[in-house]
Amino acid sequence: MQTNTFNKHTYRIKVLNDTLEINGFGLDKVTFEGKPVPLFIAFDKAPLWLERKLATLLTLPYEPPTVYVDGLGRRIARNIFWVEYDGSNTGEESKGESG
Repeated sequence: MQTNTFNKHTYRIKVLNDTLEINGFGLDKVTFEGKPVPLFIAFDKAPLWLERKLATLLTLPYEPPTVYVDGLGRRIARNIFWVEYDGSNTGEESKGESG
């Protein structure tokens, strides 16, 4: 099954201590969780899907050239990330699973 790339959003996330600065890419009006961007939210108020993607991207090196991970995004700098989201996985699906 082919994924419709038009429904995918890429967000620029900057981690500022315990706050996330969220911006969007694209020509259309970009929102995050229904709110217009740019947006600042507390790290502990971030949706589960974003927490999980950031946690994974934080394990990657940030020295150029950086690595693109399909479905996740890319770590651009020590505290800046491009995070992809297509709305299909909220992170709740595996919330109760254990390793």
